[in-house]
Amino acid sequence: MPALFGETRVRACLDLFRTLETQGGIVARLLDRAPYVGFRVLARETVTSGLAGYVEWVRHPSAGRWMQWDEPWTGCAYGCHQPAATMVEAV
Repeated sequence: MPALFGETRVRACLDLFRTLETQGGIVARLLDRAPYVGFRVLARETVTSGLAGYVEWVRHPSAGRWMQWDEPWTGCAYGCHQPAATMVEAV
């Protein structure tokens, strides 16, 4: 699986939040049968590679299904993210 899933121009903080949620669900489907217990989807600034946001997913211990651990974190809440191109990657 590639580390970098693509580049997306994020124009607003809400778009960054939604992009992280959406990409997390896509990665969860791709990893459905993989032996992993968790993964993160990261959004990075294209120019600086600084972290713009992330979301964590874990496999439910008894059901075996992927679930989002918490709401996506974005730098927007701290004034760190400015709408710009971001790279979305799974780690």
